[in-house]
Amino acid sequence: MKFAEESKSLAAAHGYSGFEQWLTAGGDDRSLIKPTGANKYHIKPQPIEAGAVFRGSCTGNPPTQRGYDAAEALYDGTLGPVADDQAKLDEALSAVFQDQRARLTAILELPPGAEVILCPSGSDAEYIPLAIARALKGPSANISNGITQLREIGAGSAPAALGSYFSTHAPLVGKLKDAAGAVAGFEGVTGVEIPARNRDGTKVDAAGEMSSFAKAELEAGRYPIVHGVFGGKTGMRDEAMPGSASGGVETLGIVDACQGRFTQEELQQWLSQDSVVLFTSSKFYQAPPFCAAVIVPSNIAAKLRTSPAPEPFAIFGEDGLGAMPTLLAEKLRLG
Repeated sequence: MKFAEESKSLAAAHGYSGFEQWLTAGGDDRSLIKPTGANKYHIKPQPIEAGAVFRGSCTGNPPTQRGYDAAEALYDGTLGPVADDQAKLDEALSAVFQDQRARLTAILELPPGAEVILCPSGSDAEYIPLAIARALKGPSANISNGITQLREIGAGSAPAALGSYFSTHAPLVGKLKDAAGAVAGFEGVTGVEIPARNRDGTKVDAAGEMSSFAKAELEAGRYPIVHGVFGGKTGMRDEAMPGSASGGVETLGIVDACQGRFTQEELQQWLSQDSVVLFTSSKFYQAPPFCAAVIVPSNIAAKLRTSPAPEPFAIFGEDGLGAMPTLLAEKLRLG
């Protein structure tokens, strides 16, 4: 596929096998092989040596032999044989993704009606609340997004939350023509970025700042998306995790739990207050580098099933979410 040509050629230049070349594709600039023979996180598309000690990181981890073998078996047995037939490949991938969503639903014990949207990374996950807001409130809504713990969450989260690209590459189109532009359909999104700490290192009252932000935006006639971070890169937690007021009618509450350090009870509490939860497995759980999900609570998922597709439809084009391997259309009928 054309979008993978650059990543595969960079990997091939360092002698990686065809399968290993594919392991570097389907992401953004973070997956590309650098002149060092590894990606920007110093990771190679090969398993680490048996008995080697490697760091657990909030940026990325090298493949274990078990993970590498599982990915290779999936490629050789399911995806590789149909790689030249787009329709069969789509069908095979759909079955894989459905299995992953079902397994996540079971492992996390999600309540009936809750949905799982798979997406490339925690930064890409920030596009999903914007699409949900467009579907719930319509194309004329003035959307404003509030981000907390700036500089202690992923560097791409803040620009993505404002509807902008955060990388020079997108998963399904490769190198972008205008990496500084807005993702189609999200033009005009505004918001605030609240740092994690004051200049002297003390913690900012992010929950208080978010509450004031939401109140001001509602009074100004805008639709606020309100964030709370449940464990940034240094483990800091905001004091409150916001719910969605009136089931998403007035505000949309987002819990950034991308580090995955929460209990089942905490997750159930967030979903019961209609919080949309961002979750990744790529870091401390040692899953592949691009491995994120957005958990949509039952009440909001029910509204989305009866809502029209978000407008403008350009959201789903090559210059919009069509550049990202998200599963909005299949599970939430947004396309």
